[in-house]
Amino acid sequence: MGHTGEQLDDAVKGKMKTKGWVNTTVIALVVLAADLVCIWFSKDSLTFAIGGIGAITFFGILITSNYFKKQNPGEDVGAVRQALAGSLFIVYFVILGISLEKPDILANNGTVLKGVTDNFWAIILSVVAFYFGSQGAQSVAKALKS
Repeated sequence: MGHTGEQLDDAVKGKMKTKGWVNTTVIALVVLAADLVCIWFSKDSLTFAIGGIGAITFFGILITSNYFKKQNPGEDVGAVRQALAGSLFIVYFVILGISLEKPDILANNGTVLKGVTDNFWAIILSVVAFYFGSQGAQSVAKALKS
């Protein structure tokens, strides 16, 4: 019993989708490993650790989003928006974890870092508002076009 062309196309698409998820998972694990290496080598400099985690995560999410877009050319993924939001949230959770574990470290670690950590909630609120606001505006514009 032979397979139809449509069945073979579905099988090939399924294998490509699985390969895409495996590659995306590998990229995410490499980013996680790079974040852990950044934490390990910057034990003495909290500012370097937080900045390094933010930069590594930003570029990692950007690479992952661009890879996803190549695998799914018809979809608009908003790679930079995702990378910015994702890296800020990761940094937020790192700062939250540090402040819960050792609250005096952030207070005594220089004026720039203290200013950023004191007002980080405003940065997160702005990113969330812009991220979802711009997606809503794009949806409205797309609905009005059609």
